[in-house]
Amino acid sequence: IHKGLKRNFSGTMDTALNGFHFILREPGNNPYDGTFDITMDSVTLTCKGTWIPKFPDRATKKEFGLRKDTAINEVDYEIFFADTLNTLSFLPDGQCTYEYYKTINGIIAKQMNTIRGSWHLDNGDYVVDWEKNDEIPSRKSIFRIDTLRPENAPSDDYYSLYIELNGHRLSRD
Repeated sequence: IHKGLKRNFSGTMDTALNGFHFILREPGNNPYDGTFDITMDSVTLTCKGTWIPKFPDRATKKEFGLRKDTAINEVDYEIFFADTLNTLSFLPDGQCTYEYYKTINGIIAKQMNTIRGSWHLDNGDYVVDWEKNDEIPSRKSIFRIDTLRPENAPSDDYYSLYIELNGHRLSRD
């Protein structure tokens, strides 16, 4: 998943020194599909790879490295924020969805809209890369969770979590 675009792939896996070697191909029906050539070291839990585009006139070859980061997405349940018309969901597989109803001249449209993205945690902040859309001004959002303790709350243990998105205050009560 990259910027909300989810691509399936297929390929081969062979054993390599201290790990595995993968050749993974995207389907080829998207202008930005290509082939991944990845070597994984099972001792250090790192990968080195190359992505080669199927259409070199539309994209360039990329080299990359991956490592296991235990701080990222160690959540095995959906994290959900909402108000009366909007929902923001962070799924354990790294997908994010923003579902909303547009309001036109004070009237709520009957069609729900969905914007997809991919997310990760960075020092407790949710960082989302959104698919291209006309609703969220930036393709990247960083959400810091605000906590609010009402004055009449019975103890310090009571609090609510809030996220601001697109002018809406979504809560996770």
